[in-house]
Amino acid sequence: MQHFAQVPGTIKRSRECRAGTEQLYHSKKFLIPMIVFADHELPVVVASYVLTGRFNPQHQLEQHPTARAAEIGRELQLAKTAQDKTRAKKLEMDENLERARVVGTAEEWKQYREAFERITAEAIPEELIADSQRLHRYFKNLDLRGTPLVDEHGALWMEIRESGREFKVGLSANNILAPASDSLGAYELLLARTNTILKSPKHSRESMLEFRRDWAVQQRASERSAVSVGRNAIPGKAGRSMFLSDAGDD
Repeated sequence: MQHFAQVPGTIKRSRECRAGTEQLYHSKKFLIPMIVFADHELPVVVASYVLTGRFNPQHQLEQHPTARAAEIGRELQLAKTAQDKTRAKKLEMDENLERARVVGTAEEWKQYREAFERITAEAIPEELIADSQRLHRYFKNLDLRGTPLVDEHGALWMEIRESGREFKVGLSANNILAPASDSLGAYELLLARTNTILKSPKHSRESMLEFRRDWAVQQRASERSAVSVGRNAIPGKAGRSMFLSDAGDD
């Protein structure tokens, strides 16, 4: 099972994909019309779902996130059939570890959310960002104030104009921390991205394996932006504020 996360941005979030009978079974908007107009067909749909239609991509991903997890699952079934309890117990542990490595656990995602709250709380007094409550509007403001461009090497950048200042931010893992990428702008972009991922439903967010890598990039961006603030600080003067303030805010 392969999973492709929806990129954070202004495009409306996609809903969870289901098979036809799964959609009919779970969708509330179809329930009343089917009861009123298709009362004879409704039992057929329910029976079809129970017997053949229980397919949910997200559930399948969580059960079989990798080929290795699927193989462990098959070995586990064989061990249970052979009543080899010792081997079955070990395989269950291996299966859970493989799932947690790729998909993550509810507890691990919760820990990242709590850590992110602490990061944003610390970033506000340091003036790395202005307001954590406005991070979710970052991409809307980026659409208004940013201009995408491609350099001579084919790398994607966003040129941003804000408060009379113009700067560039890299848009890929290869250039977001490049010397030409504005350090505070890059950190703000990564914070907004993380904020979106942590608030997204399971089916549209990236895997834990990908998220851990992105978190490490965010940590490096934090260190880089802190150095930038230190170099540009003037005693007795306010530091640099958040670049993409909300347009039209009072």
